[in-house]
Amino acid sequence: MQARITFFIGVAVALLGAVQLVTSWQPVRLLTIGVGVFFMLFGWKVGWTRYPRVSTTLGHLAVAIGCLVTAYAAYQIPFIDSPPGIVAVLDLPLLWGLFIILGGYCMITHGYCACCIRRAGGAGRPSAYGPGVFKRGGRGTDTTESASAAISGE
Repeated sequence: MQARITFFIGVAVALLGAVQLVTSWQPVRLLTIGVGVFFMLFGWKVGWTRYPRVSTTLGHLAVAIGCLVTAYAAYQIPFIDSPPGIVAVLDLPLLWGLFIILGGYCMITHGYCACCIRRAGGAGRPSAYGPGVFKRGGRGTDTTESASAAISGE
């Protein structure tokens, strides 16, 4: 399993979509099941570390879709007849829009995450030593210096 959290988020989304499909019989719930199955397969076979550009592209797409869903949900708020119950909140587009935005942010972050880059063996990627620190020296040396010390000539 490449990405356990992604796999289990996919399981939860697919199960929630299946329960909503059985209770409401709305065909749009198949989309929720499809997204859950996609994340299950992605977490099981691919993972975020092997293809960081796919992760960032999907993340930006998810943020854009999440913004559209959130805007649609804000438009629908005046038309809600009665306050929703706790279970009904799980079905509102505002919750799903925010969930999609945060998931997209997570995907973008994993595309640039040092732990993901180290696991993928990413040559030519940013250093995992931390901000403002770069590796200096020839091949096989392990000398690190901060950028400010290198600039000042110390």
